Amino acid sequence: MSDFPRICIQLEKIKKNTETIVTIAKRSGIEIVGVTKATCGDPQVGQAMMEGGAVGLADSRMSNIKRLKTSLPQ
Repeated sequence: MSDFPRICIQLEKIKKNTETIVTIAKRSGIEIVGVTKATCGDPQVGQAMMEGGAVGLADSRMSNIKRLKTSLPQ
């Protein structure tokens, strides 16, 4: 095992958490946009958020947004 820190992303949990937040927000007429900043615009994370009901994706870096745009189905 490596001594380097690592992050284990559980995509099903990302999707389920997004579904939960979307359900709660809908009660107040709010739409949710997923933010992929912490994962550097990882397309799999973005896809999980979209499958969970997010209406769009956002990130703080244009390179990550371009990556998402080219990697995810329209």
